[in-house]
Amino acid sequence: MAGSGLQLRWTKAGAPPRLIPEAAMPIGAFLSGRPAAEAAELLPRIFNVCAVTQRVAARLALDLPALPGDAKALQAEILREHVLVFALRWPGHLGLPQRPDLLQQSGEALRHALFGAATLPQSLTAFLDLLRRGEAPGLAVLNGIERAFAPGEATCDALPFAGAGDPFNGAPSENSAVGRHGAHPLLGDIEAIYGRGPFWRATARALELEALAQGWQPRARQWADGTAEVAAARGTYFCRASCDDQGRVTGFARATPTDHGTAPRGTMHQALACLNDPSQARVDLLFAILDPCAPVTHNPEPAHA
Repeated sequence: MAGSGLQLRWTKAGAPPRLIPEAAMPIGAFLSGRPAAEAAELLPRIFNVCAVTQRVAARLALDLPALPGDAKALQAEILREHVLVFALRWPGHLGLPQRPDLLQQSGEALRHALFGAATLPQSLTAFLDLLRRGEAPGLAVLNGIERAFAPGEATCDALPFAGAGDPFNGAPSENSAVGRHGAHPLLGDIEAIYGRGPFWRATARALELEALAQGWQPRARQWADGTAEVAAARGTYFCRASCDDQGRVTGFARATPTDHGTAPRGTMHQALACLNDPSQARVDLLFAILDPCAPVTHNPEPAHA
């Protein structure tokens, strides 16, 4: 959702790789002059990650009515994205069995299959105990992530959560699922010991997956200035739009979790800078957890000034 892709360029030995976002598509110019309803349908076709989130946000920003079933579709899309990382993507990087069968489950059966009979605990001590003795696949993934990164590794500063200021100003922010669950005591405990790193982020997605499986509904709302704010699996998606008297688009802007993460001093740059032993395998695992919504290309050539 951020542009055509991201490049990781490897620098001299011992230095972290550099993350270089490719130029974003000028979506405002592309949609300008189109009828609002057409623009709202085009957006998720152009950027096909989190398509429901993008359609809902575009319709909100363009003052179009919500479509029947949008709320349920948004809930299902975010849940599926979370299940994908726990069942397929993260296990593949951790050497754990992949579980495509979990994509066919839902509700309490899904929660139980991923995390076992007990709900995820509130305290870090109880959580670590559950991870160490748990055999459920989701617990094995979280245990693998906790062990893969040392406390303080691949972390970032306490950036403001997305939406606390102008989401379109280009400033870095913490735009992740943590923003919706930051008050959970387990995340506070993890942040205090491990920092805002991979274990913290992965646990937030586990907590949200559990909540979604139990019926929690993610938020979609419009600010007083017309900005649309809609939940996505990777964080929060923002749209701002304007139309003329004929209902044709005159301006359109969007800000995504990847836009905020790749901003200068954003979460992705900071995490790379304090990654111990930045071998390609460890970088791949880190980016699987950061989960940018654009492909990452590894460039083995040294970067030039």
